[in-house]
Amino acid sequence: METATDAVPLSCVSKKRNNVVDSQRRKPDKTENQNCACSDEVDTICNYNMEHPRRGCAIIINNKNFENMEQRNGTEVDAHSLKTTLDKLAFDVVEHTDLSKDDMVATIKQISQSDHSDCDCLVVAILSHGSDAEVCGTDGKSVDVDSLTEYFHGDKCPSLVGKPKLFFIQSCRGQKRDDGVPLESDGSEEPDSCTKPQQRTPRAADILVFHSTVQGKTLMNAGISPKITLFLKFKAFGLTANFI
Repeated sequence: METATDAVPLSCVSKKRNNVVDSQRRKPDKTENQNCACSDEVDTICNYNMEHPRRGCAIIINNKNFENMEQRNGTEVDAHSLKTTLDKLAFDVVEHTDLSKDDMVATIKQISQSDHSDCDCLVVAILSHGSDAEVCGTDGKSVDVDSLTEYFHGDKCPSLVGKPKLFFIQSCRGQKRDDGVPLESDGSEEPDSCTKPQQRTPRAADILVFHSTVQGKTLMNAGISPKITLFLKFKAFGLTANFI
């Protein structure tokens, strides 16, 4: 069993950027800049600097074998697919398998104490059992996801201030089963009920919820109007129409 103490380097191994990835980076043209209605100061907030020497660390914690819980068969396939994708995106990928709760916490804490000054961002992926707000270690003990992300708050991980910190949690969030709803055809192809089962989609699919602050915290306006805040959120998804 791999533990945080003997598996986690103080800093991820540096990896040269993938030239294909860099060449395909999308840069806004002059027309888009003209359509951007926010000021230069706000436009700086709109865009992250993704031109650091390194893309950044990507930590994968893949828990399959548990002491008193069901084995997560097939999770190695997900972990492999995730690593392949992150490798293509030029991340420095570090994998950990079957970590207890304490080892997960130690892994996250140690990475947060590394120097990420030359990195664009950070990715943390946890594949495990879990509940609504927690993920489980292989010893059956759970840890709150928010307590893990707190290690990367600006006052604890200054080298990642102003940089994206992405967390992907692959686990259950309750006991209820979602059987989904039928996915209606757009008319581009005829349904073949004799040979293909009808496609279904989760009942809560295609819903995006933005909050202006994290749970339990008051809103810090910082002089940005609600109009500009809405613009920033739309721009994040490429919706840069001149609506301000």
